Amino acid sequence: MGHDQRQQQLEDTFHFACNCARCQSGRDDDLVLDKIQTLQEILGVWAPTSHEIIGAAEKMVSLYKEIKLDAFLDMAYGHAALAYLSFGDAEGARKYAGLAAEAVLLKNGKDAADYRLWREVMNEPEGHWSWKYRLQGPGFQQ
Repeated sequence: MGHDQRQQQLEDTFHFACNCARCQSGRDDDLVLDKIQTLQEILGVWAPTSHEIIGAAEKMVSLYKEIKLDAFLDMAYGHAALAYLSFGDAEGARKYAGLAAEAVLLKNGKDAADYRLWREVMNEPEGHWSWKYRLQGPGFQQ
């Protein structure tokens, strides 16, 4: 949520105004959240495309870290793992699947479905449905 929406929800629900570091940065973080949203939309398109999609995933991870969305890094790492998977890059997929698994483990524990999913990707990236998905068809660009 953006700054104003977060502040309003906290006021309505808990009757206080938050002054944490993130809320103090205010609307500056909103610009980063908008960039993250745009990158998520780009990464959500599974049509054949260029390898620039990997750069978009890496950028999204850095933006999550920039505004300290550590509790949600599993999502950013997951997007990055999928980007690498979609181009058949096992090393990159394993790296980000491992980071996603660690983040899910911290957040939801070892029984979480996403934890098991990312562990499977780490062990056998070629077996995931997204393996080389973006390399299909005439729309792919090197």
